[in-house]
Amino acid sequence: MNKDFNSAQEVSVEIEGKIHAGRYIVERKVVTVTSGFGQKSTQLGGSNPEDIARLLLSELVRAHL
Repeated sequence: MNKDFNSAQEVSVEIEGKIHAGRYIVERKVVTVTSGFGQKSTQLGGSNPEDIARLLLSELVRAHL
């Protein structure tokens, strides 16, 4: 499935004193984050999309530390 990250929003998290950045989109109630660590998606539910994007980015980063 191709996602259009041209309209994506910036997101960042600080982990172990380092800022990690990525981009996210919301499509059909699914939040998808992409970064240098990969891509991860989850259902939006009733949460704030940016909060979900930060959580997904954190999971991507921590999986590669």
